[in-house]
Amino acid sequence: MNDEGFKTLVSLAEFEGTDPFEFISSARCGSRKMPVFKVLFTNFCEKNCLYCANRRDRDVKRFSFTPEGLAKTFYELYTKGYVEGIFISSGIHHNSLKTMEKILDAAEILRKKYKYTGFMHLKLLPGVDTPSIERAVELADRVSINLEAPSHQRLLGIAGEKKFGGLFNVLKNAHETRSKKEKRTGLCTQFVVGASGESDFEILKTTLLLRRAFQLQRVYYSAFYPVPQTPLENLKRVSKRRELRLYQAFYLIKNYGVKPEDFLFENGFLKEEADPKEGIFKKIFGDRLIEVNRAPREILVLIPGIGIKTAKRIVEIRRESKIKSVDQLLKIGANKKSLKYILIDGKNYAMNSLF
Repeated sequence: MNDEGFKTLVSLAEFEGTDPFEFISSARCGSRKMPVFKVLFTNFCEKNCLYCANRRDRDVKRFSFTPEGLAKTFYELYTKGYVEGIFISSGIHHNSLKTMEKILDAAEILRKKYKYTGFMHLKLLPGVDTPSIERAVELADRVSINLEAPSHQRLLGIAGEKKFGGLFNVLKNAHETRSKKEKRTGLCTQFVVGASGESDFEILKTTLLLRRAFQLQRVYYSAFYPVPQTPLENLKRVSKRRELRLYQAFYLIKNYGVKPEDFLFENGFLKEEADPKEGIFKKIFGDRLIEVNRAPREILVLIPGIGIKTAKRIVEIRRESKIKSVDQLLKIGANKKSLKYILIDGKNYAMNSLF
């Protein structure tokens, strides 16, 4: 693999680079973030997705690793301390099964030959079979397949050669495999936000369905950006702010039990200028203020600036006394923005917090 091929396969993996090494991304493993080598096994692809830099009809140079070459490249970066984990994605060269086999061979070389025991995320390709999924679940800490769009119709508009039901079934198979094997392998998916004209409500509705059906560890939201020499090269770039609001909404769905219909939408979209939690509060409570010394825990967690842990601490303090000051509230974890939504012993301190 020459330098041009290496740079191509890491740059097309679509992540934010971290200086001074553009091939290093980050991933969260438990409560800790780690530097991760995110790379494509190949940028050859038989698919012709309208948004993708690797689409079949795009006139670009094509490169591929060998399983041994990829394993060795990563392990050298790992032993030098540049990265701690690896995320392998890929285009589809010839067919899904052959490409997936090579990805799995690289993963197995790392685990068995190099005795690597660290974080590994493997992308499952469309159309992979059950033995490939079983092997991926055994080798990896996290597996994923990109749904790209929230429904069959939306996917049809941007990736007509892919079948939403087929992608969904790979997720289902992976979930059933890890459950049967009692493996703690994480399961994820990704949406390309804005490429198909979908609304945030559509995305979040499918997100909730996936959480309930497969206990997804997380959903990745990738704001669409136009790639030259693709059919969507003139489509407007989607703001990173929209991407952020979807991530915040997912956190609320995952950790607070919020449903899509609980959010405040405008024509199906979250407000980009406001935290989704603020919209939920406004929708439920309007302009009312919440007394922190009387509200139950399930109300406290809905207040912007007060999270699950802080709400628990407030309830624990109230068993012995009460919250008496802004300083006390902030010391136990509340954010200053919570002050405009609450009362402390009947008084609102929002104006005082500005100075």
